[in-house]
Amino acid sequence: MGQVLRARDPQAAAHSSRLILLVCAAVVSALTLFQQSGADVVTLAVHWGGVLGLLVAAVACTVVSPRRLDHLGVNGFVAMSSVVLICTLNLLT
Repeated sequence: MGQVLRARDPQAAAHSSRLILLVCAAVVSALTLFQQSGADVVTLAVHWGGVLGLLVAAVACTVVSPRRLDHLGVNGFVAMSSVVLICTLNLLT
């Protein structure tokens, strides 16, 4: 099953993952700044923790070898974790 989920071009897949992560971080931080003015500390901590996690993952997609990222299945994880983060933030707000 692992071979089926591998990218044909690991470099392009790493670039796409990095772009998706940066856009998600920008959107979540903008929503946190503009829509959560009266939110409690826990909600803000989860939002900013998610932004920090997305930025760390984007840096990892830049630094780590694209072949290694592909071997670890980062592309599928990026898609699934983005959906989970958005659903979690929707539940909290």
